[in-house]
Amino acid sequence: RRFYRIAPLSKSVSPAVRLAAESLSSGGLALQVEGPPALNYRIEASSDLVQWSPLTNFTATGTTTRLLDESATNLHRRFYRAVLP
Repeated sequence: RRFYRIAPLSKSVSPAVRLAAESLSSGGLALQVEGPPALNYRIEASSDLVQWSPLTNFTATGTTTRLLDESATNLHRRFYRAVLP
């Protein structure tokens, strides 16, 4: 016989967060974070999708927040993710 333990479903649902990027003529990158306001967000960057480094932290004051990554001009490839810590 096998016994299984079943945990109740959590009622907390992670909010939907969208991260979009746009190249700038100056060579940098504009990031746009869309998600619920009044939450703390952390934007992380990676060149290999394994090692992630924090780029910035902010508290959203509206549903859309725009950020600039001017250091993206010096990199061949860079990935981004938005994290709700």
